[in-house]
Amino acid sequence: MTSSISRRMLLSGAAAATATAVAGSSSSASSHPSGRRGRSVDDERPNVVFIVTDDQRYSAPLDMMPKAERWFSDHTTSFSNAYITTPLCCPARASLFTGQYAHNNGVYRLDDSGRMDQNSTLQRTLKDEGYTTAIFGKYFSRWDIASNPPYFDEWAITSNGHTGVTANVQGDLVEIDQYQTDFVASSAVRFIHQQKSSDDPFLLYLEPFGPHGPFEPPARYRNTNVPEFEGNLATEEEDLSDKPYWVQGRAENIDQEKISEWIPRQQRRMLMAVDDMVEKVAHALETSGLAENTVVFFLSDNGFMWGEHGVTRKSYPYTPSVQIPFYMRWPAGGMGGQVDDRLVAANIDATATVMDILGLSDHTELDGRSLLSSGERERLLLEYYGLNRSRNEVKTWASTRTREFQYTEYFADDDRTELILNEYYDLVDDPWQLNNLLAETGQSDHLDVAALSEQLRNDMDCAGRACP
Repeated sequence: MTSSISRRMLLSGAAAATATAVAGSSSSASSHPSGRRGRSVDDERPNVVFIVTDDQRYSAPLDMMPKAERWFSDHTTSFSNAYITTPLCCPARASLFTGQYAHNNGVYRLDDSGRMDQNSTLQRTLKDEGYTTAIFGKYFSRWDIASNPPYFDEWAITSNGHTGVTANVQGDLVEIDQYQTDFVASSAVRFIHQQKSSDDPFLLYLEPFGPHGPFEPPARYRNTNVPEFEGNLATEEEDLSDKPYWVQGRAENIDQEKISEWIPRQQRRMLMAVDDMVEKVAHALETSGLAENTVVFFLSDNGFMWGEHGVTRKSYPYTPSVQIPFYMRWPAGGMGGQVDDRLVAANIDATATVMDILGLSDHTELDGRSLLSSGERERLLLEYYGLNRSRNEVKTWASTRTREFQYTEYFADDDRTELILNEYYDLVDDPWQLNNLLAETGQSDHLDVAALSEQLRNDMDCAGRACP
């Protein structure tokens, strides 16, 4: 792991870059690339941009996204061991907005967006601090599209889908004739250029629908040749007897050819449109003179399984479902192409990092940890609240993940009182999670399952700094 970056070093780098920019532009506005005179050093708070893809599994480098890979190759820290706290879009996004686990912000499932306390969001906090706030693209899956998103100055939130979507643009419902990801890109470019003459910093969420299903790439990439997904040890797993019965049941009824060929191919084509969007956003920031002091986070709301353990979807505790790509770019912050392999809870940690940069860490109760700190977690808490509507639905689960192992408990109901089964995987010797040690007689004799369970139950009720 590279040495961690301290907040002091980052902020001193930002101040130095700002001083240089202001000194260079003091004679005339035209001396700055964008024509901006710039804010004073004392008021030079960074802009913040979140690019949040939908169902993008982890890959290093970014799969089918060479333009984004180039942009995130410098002035960037890439987090190679980043996970989403809940691998489902609405809970994951609510955790990004609040910096809190689902069990604290109340958004457990797709229908729960109304339970989030809008007064405890990053957008509300930064709006109160004088930021211009904006969101373009997906907000929550089942949000009433006619309802305006709270605490945003500008917005164009869309219904689900890639084509033929409806957008709420500043309170007006509009039918969009662009591919949804392209619409997000054009909205972002317009907003960024609009901000170059503003004295206020901005917070911008960009939420493309890609590469979520239905797996429809834009026309320009519909027939593009993409590499074949070669699979891995988990896609070749034949004996699923140590897996939960809902995994076994779903694997028995799956079209393996569709998993191994069609879905990976289509998602990769959709990611090419996301790559175009990142390129346009990067160009807009650069030509507007805003890139230097803009913190950009790139992440996905969850991973996606391409046939691992016979499953093609998210919501499972297994690595392809919970591990995500995660990048943080900030030239003025002194970042220079580092790779950080600390355990990271990407969505809640990103929010905590913004609050840390702005000196607002004590402003609200956050479960995440600033990425600028020097500390390293021993473990992560991951959680999911199941629908429990059918035998093959993923059940409610909670999981402890470390560098060495992953321990998971599944529950029969939402109260988490009745344990159905548990899993333990040695991630050092079994990184593809093929051998559940708790399913084999004698294999788990050396494991203190009672202690693991007690620790997990405590973490399931954690809040703030008590969270792992």
